[in-house]
Amino acid sequence: MNRTYDSAFGEMRTNLKKIMVKDFQDRFLDYFTSPLAYSKGREQMNETALLEESFLNVSVLNEIEDPQAPVLTEENKAAALSWRLNDSPVESDKEERIAQLVVVNVKLKDFTIGGFKLKLLDALKQFHQEFTKDLIELAIEREPKPTGGTDESRARSKNLFEVLQQINFDLFLKLMMFYFRIFKNIIGRQASLTNQILGQLFNLYDKKLDEEKLPEFDKATHAYLTDLTEDLLSIVVMPFRFFSERFADFMNKKKLDDLNIANFQKLVTFFQTVTTFAENEVVALMSFRNTTKIRNKEAFIRLINKVQAATEKIQANTVVSLKLEIERSFITSYHKSKLANLKQNLELENWQPTDIPYSYLHIFKFLNQKSDEPQGQYENLDKTEEMLCSSRGSIKLAEEKESDDNRENTEEEERKMEISDEKHEDEEEKTEEKEKPEEKPREKIPVPEDITILKNEIYINKRRYKLTSAFLLLMKVIYDYMHIAENFPSISVDATNRIVEIVRFYNSYTCQLILSAGAIHFQQIKTITAKILAMSSLGISLLSGQLENVKLRLQSKLQGVNSEWMEKEFAKVGQDLKNHDTEIHSKIIQILNERLVSNSKVLRTLEWGNQREKINIPTKSTAQNLSNTRQMYLTLEDLLNQDLLNHLFATILRDVEDNYVSIFETIPIENRTAAQRVKEELEYFLNSFREIPIYREIDIKNLEVRVLSVIQERCNPVLERGGQR
Repeated sequence: MNRTYDSAFGEMRTNLKKIMVKDFQDRFLDYFTSPLAYSKGREQMNETALLEESFLNVSVLNEIEDPQAPVLTEENKAAALSWRLNDSPVESDKEERIAQLVVVNVKLKDFTIGGFKLKLLDALKQFHQEFTKDLIELAIEREPKPTGGTDESRARSKNLFEVLQQINFDLFLKLMMFYFRIFKNIIGRQASLTNQILGQLFNLYDKKLDEEKLPEFDKATHAYLTDLTEDLLSIVVMPFRFFSERFADFMNKKKLDDLNIANFQKLVTFFQTVTTFAENEVVALMSFRNTTKIRNKEAFIRLINKVQAATEKIQANTVVSLKLEIERSFITSYHKSKLANLKQNLELENWQPTDIPYSYLHIFKFLNQKSDEPQGQYENLDKTEEMLCSSRGSIKLAEEKESDDNRENTEEEERKMEISDEKHEDEEEKTEEKEKPEEKPREKIPVPEDITILKNEIYINKRRYKLTSAFLLLMKVIYDYMHIAENFPSISVDATNRIVEIVRFYNSYTCQLILSAGAIHFQQIKTITAKILAMSSLGISLLSGQLENVKLRLQSKLQGVNSEWMEKEFAKVGQDLKNHDTEIHSKIIQILNERLVSNSKVLRTLEWGNQREKINIPTKSTAQNLSNTRQMYLTLEDLLNQDLLNHLFATILRDVEDNYVSIFETIPIENRTAAQRVKEELEYFLNSFREIPIYREIDIKNLEVRVLSVIQERCNPVLERGGQR
């Protein structure tokens, strides 16, 4: 039966083959390659107009950045580049004629399309060369014109690598999208036509099997159909591979190490556009709509497998692996850059409260959303870092404009308000403690319920925070990493780990700068004051709470991250933060306690009972201890929450008992002079101590008992006895 079928067409084979090959190659090659022809306008466009009209800014990221943004037409997109695509429509009649030509003459069995593939490949290579040349010329046109030399001579002196470094990222990505659109049109045409050819071919042979009542093809027929199917499918695969390899070359030549989050998102979105086309659109075009009438489906299973193998070749392409490589490279370079930036900001930090840009309201609201609230979306806040830098610059400029007298006055005020561990020189001046008016607690401002920013303060969970610029920078980086983790699944684990790493770095380096006094080396501050310690503690405590929010949000959002691992890592760094904060609190207490011990030592050396020795009541030591405690409270009260203040000053209270009151419990009180002086000293101390605002909140009964015990049990009996003064 098959011999008869073959011999019936034997006489026509040679002539039909020649006609078919000629038609297939010469008459229809232009149809396939017509999208390669694009026009290059030379209108002068300034940089702003180019970027504003960029279809990357408006369309590719349209869904992510602004769902309400108008979508440009394809024509307008191309016009923004001054280059125009040849978007000639699919010509159904031509596709039908090609499909009929192949199907009618396929009975020759030696029909091949190798020659057509070679010509198509040559056309693609020529197009790529011309595109690269045009790209270089475009870059040169945008350069300032030097004296001497033509554009052509300058173009010859440029190579692709140099050009791609000079082109800004938006323009580069737009050129890549333009390049992809051309190949998309070619591949789309070929996939659609291949679908028609294979559909008609399978139906033809299905009919032949049915007419001859055969369950299966003979080996020769099956081998021929298999080879022809592979050849036709290779026409679809080849251009996509060609594009993938050239596109990878463009990407490798373009330096992408300094991408910001917004540009990285644009790049990934572009990759997703390419892979979506390969994995969805092309597969849909090759879905064999014309095979629905096949009756002998079992006979075509192996042929259908060939189609599936071809689509897999398109899916597992260079673009996918390149995307993963760029994503991993990006997060590595981004992390390195942000660590260096954070380190520099910490070294230049003056540890004063900075004005908080309003954009941080979005960041903190994003981090503090409850699980039952609608989840906030990421916003591009890259300008926020610039605002922080300019804020620091303004502060520095203002300081430089101060006169020397004003500077000295300012430093003196800071020295009084911020108790440090540097030694105060003894002075002979009389204290004016007795003349000081009664201090009243500061008026409490109603605490906002919602997250609110008021100049250099932010209210979160009904607590007020003043923050440094370095801390705000850290929060911006964490916010960016959360966006990466939530929106880029392939690097979500890496991004989550980077959050832990940068928090751990901030914690350890801040400890070196403040607790180990390393910040003094960078000459932004002269000494580590209680106020600086309190500012550091504020950041650490807020960071600890926000880190818990980060963990909970990521656990609810990420499916590919090991929850147990995340819990363990976040618990470790959380404990490190708490330990650091505890050390800061201990250091604050230590500063005041060292001054307390130093001042109180003098009390043991005084001859309280010697009438010839002049002792002013209150003594300088007592007055200084009271002043230090009061000023410490005024400094910390403006920064720390009430619970922490109570904890710190409860500890300070015990130090006062142990290192001040205890002295009067042991010094000799042998005459009326000593008894009177000690009694007046302690009465003044107790009354003044009670007026320190924080000790109106804290129970000081034990201190009162010990002070009154000295007065009643040691001083009063001597005074009541009378005798030698």
